[in-house]
Amino acid sequence: MFGFISCILIVEALQYFTRMGIFEVDDIILNTFGVYLGWILCSAIDKRFNY
Repeated sequence: MFGFISCILIVEALQYFTRMGIFEVDDIILNTFGVYLGWILCSAIDKRFNY
């Protein structure tokens, strides 16, 4: 999770500094929430089919 947050911060900072986009905190929050939900879903599917 910390690795993903670091990567998304780098992407957002690059968007800001290159002026190819804007730095938005809500993008970081929503992307992190999406990765967390995906991880939970993947874990649940893995448990369901491996037992």
